[in-house]
Amino acid sequence: VLAQFQTAITDLNKAIQLDPDFAAAYYMRGVAYGGLGQDSLADADDTKACSLDSRYCEHRTRLMAPLSPRYT
Repeated sequence: VLAQFQTAITDLNKAIQLDPDFAAAYYMRGVAYGGLGQDSLADADDTKACSLDSRYCEHRTRLMAPLSPRYT
């Protein structure tokens, strides 16, 4: 599973490089960082996604809950 998170981060980095305003890419990269326990990076991406598209503000807690105890 950890390798899948890292692969996702690599792919999402490419997507963000192509479109720096791609809110979903920041959001999903934040999920991947959270899955790896990299909470500060996850928080930064969550904040960026939320700033680009408010739809990502309300769902982040629910999605992250199974991955990180700090969201429960």
